[in-house]
Amino acid sequence: MWVQSYEERSTGQGAAAFVEVATDGMAGTSYSVGIDASIVTASVLAIIGAVNRSLNGIELEARQRLIAVLQKTV
Repeated sequence: MWVQSYEERSTGQGAAAFVEVATDGMAGTSYSVGIDASIVTASVLAIIGAVNRSLNGIELEARQRLIAVLQKTV
């Protein structure tokens, strides 16, 4: 899984982060947005959201394999 696109924006009262991720073996990409007072937190929320969307789109066995790969890279 890798980030294909990332943007940050100031919202006046905080920040918004937009992320697009791609996953090996899956067609298409997943998108998510994180919004928070902190740009760091907004970024993390966006990435977690995109990973969650990716995992929801695949079969259980493939999801378990992907989680195992992600745990090895952290």
